[in-house]
Amino acid sequence: MRRLLLIATGATTALILSSTTLAAPYHDRTLKSLELKRAEPYSRARATLARKGWTPFRTKQDHGTAGDVLGAGWREVFFCSGTGRAFCTFIWKRGARCALITTAGEYYPEDGAPKVWDAEVDTCPSILKRA
Repeated sequence: MRRLLLIATGATTALILSSTTLAAPYHDRTLKSLELKRAEPYSRARATLARKGWTPFRTKQDHGTAGDVLGAGWREVFFCSGTGRAFCTFIWKRGARCALITTAGEYYPEDGAPKVWDAEVDTCPSILKRA
């Protein structure tokens, strides 16, 4: 019984790693196209996006546990989770395209910012459906 559980766990882990590995090149290209780097502070990413002509996009919804982020003036926050890696999503707009930036880590004024985790660019309706 224990052996089957270990094998099943191993297979599940392998599947998770495989899907992550397959998705990584797409997201790496997206980060590169936005001139962002994984694990860079979001405060730096914000400056880069603004310099490249992206504007913060504010939605009218519940933003989860984004109180500290909203307090920092980051009005483009879409949602923040209250558990785990403290993921937050931010939306930026340029023309008919939107960029969904995902960060990990909590906001602390002395640290400056959570870190860039991932990014997607698509039409704004598509991004808003996925966000």
